[in-house]
Amino acid sequence: MDKLKEQEAETFGDAGDNYGKSKVQMKITKSLIYNGRSKENPVPHKNATFAFPCFNAGEKFSLKIYGTKKIFDLFILMSILGGIGKRSRRGFGSFKINKIDGVDFNLSISTQEILNLINGIAENNKFKIDNGNIIRKDTINANYAFVKSIEIGTASLKSYKEALRTIGQSSHDNNSNYTGYAIGKERFSSPVYVSVIIMGNDYWPIITTLNTAFKKQNHNHGVDRSTQFKKDILSGGSR
Repeated sequence: MDKLKEQEAETFGDAGDNYGKSKVQMKITKSLIYNGRSKENPVPHKNATFAFPCFNAGEKFSLKIYGTKKIFDLFILMSILGGIGKRSRRGFGSFKINKIDGVDFNLSISTQEILNLINGIAENNKFKIDNGNIIRKDTINANYAFVKSIEIGTASLKSYKEALRTIGQSSHDNNSNYTGYAIGKERFSSPVYVSVIIMGNDYWPIITTLNTAFKKQNHNHGVDRSTQFKKDILSGGSR
């Protein structure tokens, strides 16, 4: 754990005297502009009476990244596995890189390409492909989050709204402490991170599973429904 914190501080900085400011710098050169009207239902599988302000799907922004190639590759990986803003672990805020230095960027989103990226960032090629999924080669017993596996959906979805509904429905159907919870003031972020990637005209779910690191290890957290949660999403949900 201490080594992981040191590596994180070395790249992204810390408030102490050892590492100082982050070695990563980003500058937004073209911002997204909120129109003051657009809103999205954060639980799209329900007819909710509330919605969050949001940018419209398909809007573009530009930024400059200053750092090493490793940092640049990390941002590319984030664009595939991650998202920006609220509900990013449930598909919201997913984004795609269109151009790099003015040149079209057409990364083939495949298991092999993702493996190449993550092994280029991690030390000692920690990941491998097994049964079509990316998994860790080593076994770690630790009480902190780290990537365990990456899975790409086996069925595509026809729109971002359908993708968000599918994710939301599976989250509802398979609700358990192992997919995140908020109980009173205690919150536990989901270790199952669902993003959405677009290839052609189709939307594909992609799931990154992190190590489940409960604050209360000896507490009874109930039935683990995370496997079914992922299965429903990766298969395209109920049709």
